[in-house]
Amino acid sequence: MALSIASTLPEDTETLIRRVIGCALEVHRRLGSGFLEKIYLRAMCIELDAASIPFECERSITVTYRDVPISGQRVDLIVGNAVVLELKATSKTDPIFQAKLISYLRTTGLVDQLQLVVAKGWHQASGRVKSFVFVVANPSCSS
Repeated sequence: MALSIASTLPEDTETLIRRVIGCALEVHRRLGSGFLEKIYLRAMCIELDAASIPFECERSITVTYRDVPISGQRVDLIVGNAVVLELKATSKTDPIFQAKLISYLRTTGLVDQLQLVVAKGWHQASGRVKSFVFVVANPSCSS
């Protein structure tokens, strides 16, 4: 029995998110864990391109502080001009990852987000390091 949770997102955004997750899982299946974030980012771009999903890689964004624009911030991926995608290669999640995504949403004006964390962890039963993909889709955010 499949678990279904009602979403307030438009159906086309839901479909896009499902396709993006599928691409991320394919990257994870092929690469596993242990690479630098830039490797996963490039692989994700290749996978999105193969799936004919439009995206922008490393878009430069400007933060305004006291009416003064400050450049230097980059977003990993903006997919379909609707989803901010931040990739992390880490052994654990950190609340700063979500804070960073929220700041991207505020500066890009986009409302949907995915956070994909390619991580590794100790699998107690097998006694081996296992790799995982954690997906946090559209976490609630406040401005």
